Amino acid sequence: KDITYTTARAMLDLATATGSGIDSSAGAINDLIHTFELAGSDIPHAADIIAGSLNTTRMNMDDFTSAMRQVGPLAHALGITFEDTAVSLDLLAQKGFRGEIAGTAFRNLLLYINPRSEDAKNELKKYGLWNNQGPPVLSPDELDVQQANDQAFERAKAKFDADQALRQQRLQTLRQQLAQQRAAKNPNTASILRTQNEITALENEIRFAQAPTRKLVKPKDEGGSSAFYDANGQLKPLEQMIDLLAKVSSGMSDLEKSEFYKKVFGTRSGSAALLFSEDDAKTFRDTKALIESLHVGDVAAFRLDNVAGSIELLTGSLKSLASVVFVNWLASPLK
Repeated sequence: KDITYTTARAMLDLATATGSGIDSSAGAINDLIHTFELAGSDIPHAADIIAGSLNTTRMNMDDFTSAMRQVGPLAHALGITFEDTAVSLDLLAQKGFRGEIAGTAFRNLLLYINPRSEDAKNELKKYGLWNNQGPPVLSPDELDVQQANDQAFERAKAKFDADQALRQQRLQTLRQQLAQQRAAKNPNTASILRTQNEITALENEIRFAQAPTRKLVKPKDEGGSSAFYDANGQLKPLEQMIDLLAKVSSGMSDLEKSEFYKKVFGTRSGSAALLFSEDDAKTFRDTKALIESLHVGDVAAFRLDNVAGSIELLTGSLKSLASVVFVNWLASPLK
């Protein structure tokens, strides 16, 4: 029951703090819970982050929800927290990049962090954003060739093993035959000699048979990864990535920026990367601190601290009454 009350309170405060409906607020929190696998105890904090994001930019609840739906699943898969994802969307929104367009561009940026083409890799190398450490990487075409080589090797090895097994069986038969020939009452010297020669030849055939070898494709890619990854292959924190973009862009002309971001991140996500480059790690941290300093209950109370707010509170209460079933459904599976 406590979690149900906490959930309902957070949703009501979020609806009031952001000027959105209770259904929109509940939907936004519900999306975060399922996308980032949050616990029930995280709901008030999630409401704080959403309220902070919306009250520090010109984003509305629809902008936030549609953007988060585009980038959230990939961000979570890459180990990015929902707080840092929200801060990144906030930075884009401050520059007029909001909603589904911002979420899609941010998602594509994350997809292109590791270069998809030689041109992209060359651009990263050109500006010192490439780490040479790392195992060589096969291209898709090289992987196909290697797979074909592996299949041919397995077939050849199976035949080789089968042939060797037949030789071993024949050798065992000859040795038994030789033993019988020697044990005969009247041994035939010529027959014994032929069997011995055949055994020797078969033993040499077994010993010197050439086993098949696996052909390995030598990759053209010498290995390494973009500087946005650490030595363990994990994506660096977003604030460090943004700082890298800011530093490398500071020495570029406008034309160089255009070419760099288009080649590395593509046309769709290049604009988002370029906007991120206008900030730095300090801006990211400051924005995050500002967002986290706002608490949904305080923002809601401030909005209600007037006559119009009292009317808004009454309207919100009526809406919440109609949403009790939804709130109970959302809270029931949470721990």
